[in-house]
Amino acid sequence: MGAVEEDMIMSSMDVKKSEISITPKVSALDLASTSFKAEFQFQEGKRGAVLVMHKPQQEYIPQGRVLSIIHEAHQLKDKYIVSSIFTCPGYYLYLSNRSAERVTLALTANTSLTTPIDVSAGREASIDWWTDAQAAFLRKAFDKAGQYRYTPLFDLKRRQHWFKRKFRGAEVQSTEDNLWIKCPTPWDPLDEDGKEDIVYDE
Repeated sequence: MGAVEEDMIMSSMDVKKSEISITPKVSALDLASTSFKAEFQFQEGKRGAVLVMHKPQQEYIPQGRVLSIIHEAHQLKDKYIVSSIFTCPGYYLYLSNRSAERVTLALTANTSLTTPIDVSAGREASIDWWTDAQAAFLRKAFDKAGQYRYTPLFDLKRRQHWFKRKFRGAEVQSTEDNLWIKCPTPWDPLDEDGKEDIVYDE
């Protein structure tokens, strides 16, 4: 298990990050309480994505003999393994609609734009994501207790077939990297059988 990291941003190559612009909506936020704030500019005609993880922590299968040993198990012949995961108490995932949109994002204790938080009246500040994004694919969550309950990023690997290894030549020594091949990760959640459970946004 790795150490807890600072807020992590992962984005497509054509996405540009910049400082947040002060607009009427943004000015209503308590920017002093924001632990993260940024703007992302997407390129027209191209599908772009941004993933922001709040204080993520990585868990992974350590390098060594583990992957080599379980590769011998025929029960895993048609199975996939998750070799690395990032867990976090909050994440923000946005997929653009190719319209060159500019998206503002902030992690703030004041998410209400119409009713200010009145702590003296017994109302507690609730930390959450604020965004002006309007898109078909937008997912965000934040655990108020700070529990590491979300896994927005992981590495998925597939067992290399025996017949492919056979014709590579005996002089090539097998390593964990060629015993297990990286696979594209699914966008939708997985069910108990490891298959995508497609979510249809209304």
